[in-house]
Amino acid sequence: MSTGNESKGKRFVVIEDGIIRPTDPKPYKVKPKLPGDYPQVPKVYLDAAMALSSPLLSNPPLCDELVAFVQHLWTEEEASLVRHLHPFKGMKSAELAKAEGRTAEEVEAILHHLETERRSVKSSGRGEKKRYRLRRILGEIFEETLMGYGPDELSDWHLRFIELWEELFMTGWMLDYQRAYKTESTRVVPLGETIKANQSALPFEKLEMIMERFDRFGVTNCQCRMSAQVLGHGCGKPLLNCLLMGEWVEKGVSDGRYREVSRRDALE
Repeated sequence: MSTGNESKGKRFVVIEDGIIRPTDPKPYKVKPKLPGDYPQVPKVYLDAAMALSSPLLSNPPLCDELVAFVQHLWTEEEASLVRHLHPFKGMKSAELAKAEGRTAEEVEAILHHLETERRSVKSSGRGEKKRYRLRRILGEIFEETLMGYGPDELSDWHLRFIELWEELFMTGWMLDYQRAYKTESTRVVPLGETIKANQSALPFEKLEMIMERFDRFGVTNCQCRMSAQVLGHGCGKPLLNCLLMGEWVEKGVSDGRYREVSRRDALE
């Protein structure tokens, strides 16, 4: 927690004159652009950026930061495939191969790399029914790309990924969706009386009760804390604190994203 005089680190609250308040909001800096504003950028990258900018994914609009992020995230060869993907409908590898005039084997190899290594696409189904889709940037690409790594295990590619992610996130693009959701889903209803707020923090013992329902547990480094540490404004808190419970542990461990631990270790 900051006292208001600290310059190091990023905080959610500050204390001024004994009063706790949220930090000042970040400025809204995103500047939407059109593909024609980037004459020097290869078309496949612009197409991929436009596909990734879909509001269906709550992603940012086309902007300088997104274009830079996309050019780092994918090679031109990868972008040529990704640009055809849709957030929900999904496409088969054979359809992508036909669209790009390539063999199914070549396309499947690239998609496998993007799903398991770069973790920017996902799939559902098996065999001929397997379909590929784009992941969201926030909540999927950012987190999945860094899961399973420690600060000392990050490659130069990962370090640059974190830098570009920070620049993109700090444009404040998520404010667009927060405002839209608030406008569409919130209504003030005058009641003429005071309603007592029921805010509470669950004691530690409650967590143990919740965990009793599960037999398997996995942990991985917090991607947000690790990124902040790499960028030089870490919070100093432990990194290994993202917990997974239940049936998803097996897949998380087999994919190398999580390390399985006992219930006791998970509680500690």
